[in-house]
Amino acid sequence: MSYECGFEPFGDTREIFNVQFYIVAILFMLFDLEVSFFFPWAVYFYFLGLVSLWSMFFFLILLTVGFIFE
Repeated sequence: MSYECGFEPFGDTREIFNVQFYIVAILFMLFDLEVSFFFPWAVYFYFLGLVSLWSMFFFLILLTVGFIFE
């Protein structure tokens, strides 16, 4: 009998799974990516100029659309 992480399997594999867990996972990935793109942008903002400001606004708009779609 196969097992995972040293525990014996229990329950049926075809039980109903709550969709909210998937939504939380997608939102976590959305905001995790947002933070990973904000940090380098914030470090080099002075050197990049005004174009980087508008590109970050565009990026934030895309994230907002993704959040509303979610």
